[in-house]
Amino acid sequence: MVVRWVVALLIVATSCAPAVTKKAQGPAIALDDEIWEFGSLKRGETASTEIGVTNRGTDTLHISLYPTCDCLVATVETQALPPGAKTSILLSYTGETIKDHATKTLFVDSDDKANPRLSVTATGEVVPGDLPHMLALPDPLMFDKSESDEPFRVLTVANRGRQELLIREVRCFGCLNAWSQITLGGGEEVPLDIELLPEWNDGRWIEIESNDPVWPVRKVVIVNLN
Repeated sequence: MVVRWVVALLIVATSCAPAVTKKAQGPAIALDDEIWEFGSLKRGETASTEIGVTNRGTDTLHISLYPTCDCLVATVETQALPPGAKTSILLSYTGETIKDHATKTLFVDSDDKANPRLSVTATGEVVPGDLPHMLALPDPLMFDKSESDEPFRVLTVANRGRQELLIREVRCFGCLNAWSQITLGGGEEVPLDIELLPEWNDGRWIEIESNDPVWPVRKVVIVNLN
């Protein structure tokens, strides 16, 4: 009878003992967050956050960061984490294009064999702001005789910001344009007549330099279907 009670107590004690969590062998990455909601951001403004990174493995973890656009900037305090150590990714996003749902991605690569690539998604809304905002449409600019026999096409340059937009220079590569400096108030636009150079074998494009702080130089590709 005593033996049975001892066996029963051992079974109960074993079943109630806390589970021992084993560390992953080798480096093992863990991110505090994989989605960053920056809310509503005016075009040209910058939002920032920190994302924690922990090494839950037994060997040193090495990480590298790869943002998917220039508007997303990421730095890390250290790229080598000993077992159990934690660091922070400093992440900032500058609203460059007005969108109801803007989404950009940061890839976090490491030598964790189970998770060699993780990602952090930055998402939110980019709304019109006060800063000058240049648009050039259509992009690309098409030349097609089946649509029109005119030797030129019209490129419309507009200011979608509230502050004054200064077009400092319009540079044509494989084309002709008579405009130089142009000033546009908020909501204003101007048509530019673009004509092709007849003998040009390389690619054609237009560069428009302005005081738009987000895109100071905008490139419009010319497609010649003639």
